[in-house]
Amino acid sequence: ASGAQRDEMEATIVHALSLTLAFCLPAAVGLAMLSGDLTRLLFERGSFGPHDSAMTAAALRAGAPGLVSVGLVRVLSSAFFAIRRPRVPVLCGCVALVAGAFLSLALMGPPEPGPAWWGEAALRSVQEHLAIADLGHVGLSLSTAISSSANALLLFGVLVAVLPRMDLGVLAKSLLRHGAASLLMAAGIAAWGSVAASWSFGGGLALRVLGAVGLGAALYLLAAALLGSREVRELLRGLSGSTGLRAGS
Repeated sequence: ASGAQRDEMEATIVHALSLTLAFCLPAAVGLAMLSGDLTRLLFERGSFGPHDSAMTAAALRAGAPGLVSVGLVRVLSSAFFAIRRPRVPVLCGCVALVAGAFLSLALMGPPEPGPAWWGEAALRSVQEHLAIADLGHVGLSLSTAISSSANALLLFGVLVAVLPRMDLGVLAKSLLRHGAASLLMAAGIAAWGSVAASWSFGGGLALRVLGAVGLGAALYLLAAALLGSREVRELLRGLSGSTGLRAGS
């Protein structure tokens, strides 16, 4: 590729990464904060009781950060395919897969008793040597989030080495900008939760979740736009443009 084409490709990759941060970061924060209410609203009925909701919500909170890394891996992998280096995402994915397996053994705790099988003794021995915490199913979710984050970091490190002229300053500003907007969103959701926590009337839980989602989204979009988010401003312009077209038709 020519110098101009390479510069354009690097700018496109940076924008795609910024776009991923702009929308996956608040989604991960919101999912972590609303995991309990969302689980109760969607699943807690019949034989799915409060204990099941608490266990599911804990796994959601542990895995929420992986939402950002999974989005970044998708963009970074596409970048390597575009520059005709498909082996890099495959190798990084294999490393992350192995790391995730070892992290699962380290964080899940000892396996529960079950039918005997040929690898049981070896598995227990490896787990005993790797054990860090006994988090059960939450450890599995957390290990998945950590391994996907490691995959994203590996891909990003290699991409920076291959494309050293990428404007990392733009990406750093995007991370700070959308991180700050996500913190403001989190504060708004927490304040709403403290106000609506005592609502026990019929439909109160649904109203609490919908209010948190609506308020959080509004706060995030407003804060990100005021902080100069190109990605959010493009979204808002697109929404206003489509609304104008529908009104004029």
